[in-house]
Amino acid sequence: MSILNSVRKEIFSIEYYKAGKVVKVANKKKVKLSSNENSLGTSTLALKAIKSFLKKGLNIYPDSKMLDLKGSISQFLFSNGLEVGSKNLILGDGSGEVINMIFTIFLDKESILILPEKSFILYYIHSKSKGSKIVEVERKNFEIDLGKILEKINLIEGKKIVLFANPDNPSSAFIEKDRLKSFLKKIDSNIPVIIDEAYIHFAGIKNSCIDLIKEFENLIIIHTFSKAYGLAGLRVGYGVMSEKLAKEVEKIRLPFNLGTLQQIGAIAALRDQRFLKETLSYVEEGKKYLMKELEKLSIRYLKPHANFIFVDFGERAKEILAFLEKKGITIRHLTDFGYSENYVRITIGLPWENKFLIKNLKEFFA
Repeated sequence: MSILNSVRKEIFSIEYYKAGKVVKVANKKKVKLSSNENSLGTSTLALKAIKSFLKKGLNIYPDSKMLDLKGSISQFLFSNGLEVGSKNLILGDGSGEVINMIFTIFLDKESILILPEKSFILYYIHSKSKGSKIVEVERKNFEIDLGKILEKINLIEGKKIVLFANPDNPSSAFIEKDRLKSFLKKIDSNIPVIIDEAYIHFAGIKNSCIDLIKEFENLIIIHTFSKAYGLAGLRVGYGVMSEKLAKEVEKIRLPFNLGTLQQIGAIAALRDQRFLKETLSYVEEGKKYLMKELEKLSIRYLKPHANFIFVDFGERAKEILAFLEKKGITIRHLTDFGYSENYVRITIGLPWENKFLIKNLKEFFA
């Protein structure tokens, strides 16, 4: 007999999460374009706030209710035309924990998660761990097909939950709010719909669907500080939902799940509008540059709306990836998402990083 006999069967079918590669080539420029991190770095206001607090020590438990951070988030959203109260917010150790909490209150062996095929790997890990079934919906030209998702919702019986990202990962495609509103109107109000807006800042924060939670109590929006705010190493995420639902999710949130430094760093980052503007600016310029240069090389891509671009390297993709790695550049091969070997996801880097990538791609094809 083995202790593994006592492990739930669903756990054995879960694959490990694979993070973006880190360059291991010695004496080379190291350009990591595989994890959609903020190449500009981190808000100086956030770093200063954390360093300042460290002088006081860390012997006191953090604010478990996180009222200051919730208030800062509400204020930031309100300044962008998105009215949300603190009672609509659930905070987590990264958006992954928020998604896991939401799955915990909805998913079990009788539940069905409906999501676009080849979606973000973490969705599968968290849902499988709850024992739920997963139904993947075919994409249309790599993008999310809302019509087919509706078909699945209407065809499948039982407890259902819907999840997709907008902007989408890994396609970087974006669905406008009007289309999503029409989509939500066609779904029964007892079916939870989760929209992961991890990359919404790059598509325009005012295009967020957060304001629709007043109209659709089954709508849940997920945000993160890992991307636009450059706090990937701090781990802060939040969910926006109806007060009634947030009250139930709050029951299973671990006490003190966000440390004091996480809360202080996130509050300061929200105040640093200059850093956010600089981030959005370099990403926008980088997208324009990469699209122009990829076209010159006759490399196909999808128009990006996040801080990364979905690219078709064709049959020589593995050769290109190996060549780039030798040059110190890593990008994300999308075989991890279930795509064929042709496709990759490239994070938008700083100007010199983007130029270094293109320079080496030109060298490969020379």
